[in-house]
Amino acid sequence: MKNSQNKFSNVILIILSAIIIGLVAFFSSYYFFMNKSLTKYKNKLNFEIKNINSVNMSVSDIKISESSIKNNDRIINTMHKNISSLQNYLYAIKSLNPSTKYANEHENLINGVQSNILIYKQVLSIAKSIENIDGKTLNRSLTDLDKYINDTLNFYSQISIRNVKIDLPSETLNFLNSFKNLAQKQAKATISTKVTKHKTTNFINYLNDISIKFNNLKKDYISDITTGLEFKGYSALLNEISNDEVSLSALRSNLSIISVPRNANIVFDNFCKTLDDYNYYLENLRYNLNIEELTSSNDNISKSSLKNLYSSSRDDLKQVEKSYEEFLDLFANFKNY
Repeated sequence: MKNSQNKFSNVILIILSAIIIGLVAFFSSYYFFMNKSLTKYKNKLNFEIKNINSVNMSVSDIKISESSIKNNDRIINTMHKNISSLQNYLYAIKSLNPSTKYANEHENLINGVQSNILIYKQVLSIAKSIENIDGKTLNRSLTDLDKYINDTLNFYSQISIRNVKIDLPSETLNFLNSFKNLAQKQAKATISTKVTKHKTTNFINYLNDISIKFNNLKKDYISDITTGLEFKGYSALLNEISNDEVSLSALRSNLSIISVPRNANIVFDNFCKTLDDYNYYLENLRYNLNIEELTSSNDNISKSSLKNLYSSSRDDLKQVEKSYEEFLDLFANFKNY
């Protein structure tokens, strides 16, 4: 009886030992393969992360300046290359099979790399349109860029896998800050150029219209004065001159409201001088015509003396033509500049 009990106890002990040994072997194998799988995952992950860090560091080779923003081929080429590389690394990361333990970190890494790609896509978009972008569009683009940067930093900061480190290095952030600052500066210059161009176009169109009106107004009264007196008389001619003075005054008033570009001051001043010369010509002519009207009935004054009254007016008209020709030359050069 005692021997049977001992035998039974030994069998139970053997069975328990076998179970324990089996469990130990099972868990040892499980943890061995788990650790091996985790190590393999972390090694592959580290490899891709090193590649990502290398991509982000590559922008530190770009020296941001006003010339590099305008002549931005290197920026554009680097962004294309970085986007393509990160997309390949993202695909490789998505193909990895993380354990449940690292599922959240893996998801954060995927989201972080996606935001990282958006950073370079946004820089690329801004760089391509920098010479035509308006202030409102640029501000919106830079706001989006800041969001992608913050999202990337946030996702990367939530990855807590031992010996795995990913971040946007200071060199990358410095590049992005310099790019944003100079992009804003270039956009302001672009807007200023557009405003100046618009102002110049308006100036040319407005001055061209006034110039045509002046050319139609400008008249050589002296050549027709004898004929005019025979058919119209002094009063009619004096009225014509007075009407021209009124029209000229209207042109000068219209000219005073025009916005003059800085590089057009000499053109504007020359046209103003032309109008002043013509105004002086009309005033002098009207004065001489009044003198002739008052003295024409005096038989003691010869006709040759009366003709001499207009010698100064002839000189005045020559000055008008000279000033107008100078203006036309300057205006033509300005329009073709």
